[in-house]
Amino acid sequence: MTPTHTTRGLFVRSFQAAVLALGEGDAEVLERCRQVWAQHDTYVDSFYYPSRLQLEVLDVALSPLAARHGGPARVLRMLGRRCVRDFLASHIGRALLVAAGSDARRLLSHAPEAYRIAVSGSVHSLRWLGPNHCEWTMHRDFMPMPFQEGVIQGLFEEARILGVTVFGRQLDTLEGAYDISWR
Repeated sequence: MTPTHTTRGLFVRSFQAAVLALGEGDAEVLERCRQVWAQHDTYVDSFYYPSRLQLEVLDVALSPLAARHGGPARVLRMLGRRCVRDFLASHIGRALLVAAGSDARRLLSHAPEAYRIAVSGSVHSLRWLGPNHCEWTMHRDFMPMPFQEGVIQGLFEEARILGVTVFGRQLDTLEGAYDISWR
């Protein structure tokens, strides 16, 4: 990971809030997470921060959170859903939802660009496999696959588009492909 891999403060703060909520009552884990976050005085939504912060927090928090909440994949999906929900509540996210309406294809067509606004350093592409089916490929992406599955699932939930299925498969160390279909 290089300094060019960054995440908007909105996602860092959203990630913080989700970890704090899931870790409520575990003072030791929460203190270790706070030590990672203390690398910066404050997080401004529109500023960029090192993506490694989220990975460092996962390093100290994932195992204890997984023990409390049904496993690591479930925790990562919960974190992904929370981050996309907070992004979609922002000005940029609301514009994405308004532009897409209830059209899943339009929503997905704009999602990779919105992702590039939120996270730098990764490359995203869509390949359409049918009218209600596509593959979203993420290159140079550091977040675990279940986290990204949660992001995609949460995107559809917030847009109130029903019947979505998301299956991720690892292509390489920092590459994943997500098969997405809906009714």
